[in-house]
Amino acid sequence: MYNAEECVVITDDFLNILHSSREISNTDETSRFLIRKSIYTIQQSIDATLDAFPSGRSNTARKLNGDLFERLMRLLIQEVGIDCRSGVINVPVIADGVEQFSMSYQHDLLLYQEAKLKVIGSVKTSSKDRIDKIFIDKFLYSRLTETATPHIAIFLNDVQRKQTKQENKYAIN
Repeated sequence: MYNAEECVVITDDFLNILHSSREISNTDETSRFLIRKSIYTIQQSIDATLDAFPSGRSNTARKLNGDLFERLMRLLIQEVGIDCRSGVINVPVIADGVEQFSMSYQHDLLLYQEAKLKVIGSVKTSSKDRIDKIFIDKFLYSRLTETATPHIAIFLNDVQRKQTKQENKYAIN
């Protein structure tokens, strides 16, 4: 995570490097490090701010953090020039090559190329009790549509906080 003095990198260089990310070589560790560290710093800053919510509002903070992390990921994907949206897609249920009916599915990330859905994604702040849903979504989507559309998942981290016996002290669970 960048400290306060180093954060100028985010405002000075991050978006420029992000816009030219398609030209970054696999060996350009400096640019890749800057992208990773900037994203992490932005998200942790949001999370730290939300941690200031009163303890009775921690669920509100977690929900808001998840929504903001999802939005941040979508904006970053859009910044590199990929058509990325969230929303509902109607999934045709196909049996023996014939559409029987369609079902609506809400997804965090829908990546398109030339108006054709190419990737479906989930954004989560933790994999706890959520990772199986991604595999089930992929399995069902692939079976119902008779396609092999890739599914991706982006997880922030798996840190689970717990309160200790000392007042106002927290630890990692």
